[in-house]
Amino acid sequence: MSKTLRHILTLGVTLSLLAVGIVPVVHPQGDDTILYNDPVIVTLNPGESVTRTFTALAGDSFELRLSRLAEYTLSAVLIDPSQTALQLSPDTDGNFSYTVESATGGTYSLVLSVTDGSGDLLIQLNSDAVEPTPLAVGLTDIAVLDTALRFSLAGTAAPQALVLQGDPAVGLPALTLIDAETGETVLTLAEGVLPGFALMLPAEKSFLLAVEPGEAPLQMAVDFGGESYVSAAPESSTSDSSSSSSSSSSDSSSSDSSSSSSSSSSGDSSSSSTSSSCSVYFTGVVNARYGPGLQYDPPVGQIAAGLTLPVTGRNADASWYVVNYGGQPAWVAAFVGATTVQGDCAQVPVVAAPPLDGTGPGPGTPTYTPTVTLTPGGPTYTYTPTYTPGGPTLTYTSSYTPTSSQPTATYTPSYTPTNPPVQPTATYTPSYTPTTPPAAQEAPPDANFNNPLNIPLDNTASVLDFVSYPGGDTVDRVRWDISGMNPNPSLPGGRARLVIAVSCFGTGTEHITFFTGGQTYTCGQTIVDREVTYDSRTGQVTIEAIGGSGTYVQWVLTGTATRAN
Repeated sequence: MSKTLRHILTLGVTLSLLAVGIVPVVHPQGDDTILYNDPVIVTLNPGESVTRTFTALAGDSFELRLSRLAEYTLSAVLIDPSQTALQLSPDTDGNFSYTVESATGGTYSLVLSVTDGSGDLLIQLNSDAVEPTPLAVGLTDIAVLDTALRFSLAGTAAPQALVLQGDPAVGLPALTLIDAETGETVLTLAEGVLPGFALMLPAEKSFLLAVEPGEAPLQMAVDFGGESYVSAAPESSTSDSSSSSSSSSSDSSSSDSSSSSSSSSSGDSSSSSTSSSCSVYFTGVVNARYGPGLQYDPPVGQIAAGLTLPVTGRNADASWYVVNYGGQPAWVAAFVGATTVQGDCAQVPVVAAPPLDGTGPGPGTPTYTPTVTLTPGGPTYTYTPTYTPGGPTLTYTSSYTPTSSQPTATYTPSYTPTNPPVQPTATYTPSYTPTTPPAAQEAPPDANFNNPLNIPLDNTASVLDFVSYPGGDTVDRVRWDISGMNPNPSLPGGRARLVIAVSCFGTGTEHITFFTGGQTYTCGQTIVDREVTYDSRTGQVTIEAIGGSGTYVQWVLTGTATRAN
């Protein structure tokens, strides 16, 4: 197809989409990634397979449309995140349309090939899924109402803390954390399981945070890499860390993880004059309390492993330290094995312990006072958290003010019996005209080795062909290779995880075998899953139809190479 004709066809498709209210921006072939509502054109040639990938969040709905811009025969296979392959069926016009109402979260692969002719293909991935909102660094208050929320967390040069805090009475909403690059689900949390938690995100990696609505409106706070949580590696082994690691009195049994919020009598950070060189590094999860002792129970939260928090005070014998936790002071035990006191702490001031009689301040959650009106004329819910020492108590006050009167419908049924009509009796007379069955399909002969499976590092590629039995091409052979690897296994890109899965479509798939590495596999299995280096990046597989009458199967090899260093 000439460049001029391609532009004319592309313009025609674009005008057709404009006529129904869709405004696409069509991109040429290049990047292997497909985006929602962002059409792309690819060129397909005989004997070649083209793979395009896209990422969906769990529960997303989307429509995949494939429109040919020339006359040719197209084969399309969609592989979902669980590596299940689906052979897409063309419409009457030779194009494809496939709809998913509730997607499995992860990366999808679309494998395209032509069996007759060549030309361009317009790919459209249409969806009304919520576009992710960039999450700013710092503390963000989020109201979870009746729609799903999506947030993107950009990668940074250093590891960042991610702290989520919900209502201690009802817990956090349903959450999913996804690796934005691979589409893999990193963490899934059901609604109401935890009131809050904290974790460290690695450097240079981006993530997606999906928040699902629950039965009632919820309020939550997200601290993404805020000043309250400082990531730092511990100092090289010291006598403090070695002695603390041997302690058997770790104060880390409580599951309460409320974030802290208190006034100055438990160690006001505004009055701190300590040197910034004094801090506590946490090698494990440690309870944070509102006073220096286990009697200050229950804990007001838990501090995640890997965090280093600045010290703002201590008790007289330096067995408990006040740290800046969530922007507010909290007490942690210095004698447990999961804490390591670092730096010059000799000048840290002694802070008086708060009372245990309930009059002293207790850590709480950030104050939220949104008013959410659910429906016109319906109840108005006002969410007002209140503060109680030793932990927050949230009070919900609901008020109802009718704004309009609703009519009352009256229904009076009436029934007039009639004689039931006489139903005709259907008579079915089957007839059968024997016909000559069509000849079984046979795979055409090909070279001793089929097209190679060339897999770029950190990418996915596929190759496909046909085998049949008893006639036609019964055996295929494929060599694989990973491109872009570093010859030195100790350098970045020198090691990779190779995964190759097989899929089959047609008649007699149970009679197809895949032989590699001294083992035999069948359709739908993963035939390779191992770590490789530059020297072990190649291999081959033999595909054979071993039986059946009229066996005719299209096989698909899909390989993924992900760097391990």
